[in-house]
Amino acid sequence: MRFRILVAISFILLFLLVLPYLVTVKDVRCNSQFGACSPHIVSGTDALVGVTYKNLNKKISQNDVLQNEVEAFTYFFVPPSQLVINVIEKKGAVAVRSETETEFHIVTLDTTIISDAVDTQLPKLYTNIDDYTDHPDFLFCIELLSSLSRYYSVNEAIWTNNSFLIVYNESTEIVFPTHGDIDVLLGSLEVMLFRLNSALQNSKIRNVSADNIHTIDLRYKNPIIK
Repeated sequence: MRFRILVAISFILLFLLVLPYLVTVKDVRCNSQFGACSPHIVSGTDALVGVTYKNLNKKISQNDVLQNEVEAFTYFFVPPSQLVINVIEKKGAVAVRSETETEFHIVTLDTTIISDAVDTQLPKLYTNIDDYTDHPDFLFCIELLSSLSRYYSVNEAIWTNNSFLIVYNESTEIVFPTHGDIDVLLGSLEVMLFRLNSALQNSKIRNVSADNIHTIDLRYKNPIIK
């Protein structure tokens, strides 16, 4: 009797040791703060189908979408074969499109492309740079447009190799450099617009409003006004 009990316990222990190698993920359910995960995230998490329970933690730590393209995530395994993943998706900051593209890339503030769209309500950045995602000024331009949208309700900008252009109040073109300190640039712009609109006594420009100015070029130490 005692021998049979020992044999049964041995089989149970052996089964428990082997079980993680036998159980595999057959279904992945991905949830986000918006409901179901976006198709881009789902395509990444679906790569975990077929992974054994034993290797699950390792494969999740190597999953590019979960490690790099969401703010945070948690997961748990539901026997016999379902993996549930809860993520906080990154939010799009701007939409970017080159002259050769037909859709916008929806991009986060860290330049991660999270989806594509024919149209969007996000601020739009147009560029003639085809390989802009690898351009060293890409991050700067994303952050600059996001800031201009937040503070000045700017909805569009044009980015070239040596300029970043917006239209202010539907009449004045404002040209920024494609790199630098965004806070300093916005501070310079605010001062310039204040002087133009207020015609300060200590300003060199008098009786001129922003509506009469065609271009403000902030690419130089001393801004150029035309």
